[in-house]
Amino acid sequence: MTTTLLKCLLLHTVTSLEEFIWKHFSNKTFVIISSSFDNFEPLTPIIHSYHSKVITTSRNAPNLGTFTNYIIVGKEPNDLISSIDVLKYKINTRGRYLVIIEKNCTDDAYKSVFETLWSAYIYNVVLYANLTTFVTWYPYHAHSHCGTVVNMVISQNPYNNKIPKKYDGCPVNVTWDVIDLAIKTPFNRTDPGYIIRLLDTVAGNLNLSIIYLKEAIPYIALAHLSGTYDDLKREMVTKNIDLSIVTSGSSKLFEPELDITHFFLEECIFFALPPRRKIRLGISILLIFSSEIWGLILISIWQDFEKV
Repeated sequence: MTTTLLKCLLLHTVTSLEEFIWKHFSNKTFVIISSSFDNFEPLTPIIHSYHSKVITTSRNAPNLGTFTNYIIVGKEPNDLISSIDVLKYKINTRGRYLVIIEKNCTDDAYKSVFETLWSAYIYNVVLYANLTTFVTWYPYHAHSHCGTVVNMVISQNPYNNKIPKKYDGCPVNVTWDVIDLAIKTPFNRTDPGYIIRLLDTVAGNLNLSIIYLKEAIPYIALAHLSGTYDDLKREMVTKNIDLSIVTSGSSKLFEPELDITHFFLEECIFFALPPRRKIRLGISILLIFSSEIWGLILISIWQDFEKV
């Protein structure tokens, strides 16, 4: 972490790791997760404290979704990435997380930690930076640009108000399929279907900007034929879809990758979130573009080379 930011944060840091855990986690059982617990001294008093806790390695962790408080420990950011990739369907993404990285890191490395957790829908995170101070971020604050930029800050109440009541016009990409009277077409403003009206009303109240996919695949019909929503999952991943509207009498079509809401309006209709992103180790320029885009870039370069 840069010296300027660290000095600024130290001025506001008044609690130790033990005090922080006592203040924020003492009222409920918390989970300590690490790929390895070898010789990590700052955690020793926590492990031996009288707090109610569950201690597990990420590789052998059981289903931990019933808990709401988590401490994730790693020697470096890549340890955390490996742990989250293993744990992402075993933990409560709406819980409170304290992340401890043993190795001193740069600002960009710490930001990558928040990005890694955000990619798994984990947003209520505090990071114990350089084992000296506690930083967090607010995904929907103006400086975070609708969750696309990590703006690290310090806060006296770092777990509060992470999800706002208004979203300042943040875009939401939605794919859809025809469902009788529920969804006809979102592009017919007179009679789009009652689910589209519901979604538009909710978006208006939350100040979200809904963008409906114009060339959506018939994923419900495809799911009835194949018995899975694999076509929808691919569609949501490749086209960066944030939300879909699905119907089914069986949750087996969705699990484990598609997260769905409870059904509503006495119908077997659900909102579904896309699969959690594949988390990659390290940072590489090759990850900036998809393989298809890189192919087009290489073809363009080759064509320019032939003209020379």
